[in-house]
Amino acid sequence: RDYLHITRIPSRSFFEKLVWFSNDERERERLLEFLQPESIDDLYAYCHRPRRTSVEVLQDFPLTTSSIPFNYVFDIFPPIRPRSF
Repeated sequence: RDYLHITRIPSRSFFEKLVWFSNDERERERLLEFLQPESIDDLYAYCHRPRRTSVEVLQDFPLTTSSIPFNYVFDIFPPIRPRSF
């Protein structure tokens, strides 16, 4: 929460990374659908309209989430950039 950007709206690359860990056929199929060029509107409707966070996406794909090795968490979530206020 303090170091990794878990509350951001996930990007397309976030879904590309999740596909690598997906062992469940249904979840993998859905993730691959979001990556298709013709499904860009579906991805937008899923992520941006409701302002869904990366953590909420992981909750929607529980079998994929459970198969992510801990050492890859830092690849999936970018660090929070320092802000000078």
